[in-house]
Amino acid sequence: MLTRSTLERILDILDLIRINQVQLYMEHAFAYSGHDASPLTA
Repeated sequence: MLTRSTLERILDILDLIRINQVQLYMEHAFAYSGHDASPLTA
């Protein structure tokens, strides 16, 4: 699992090589009522 510190390190490295766009994709990102597909919770 990606931790915040790992993400920050990745972003720092991308900044060094002048990459200025990052897109994160999370499937089943939030627990909506009636949705039972192993979502994350707040």
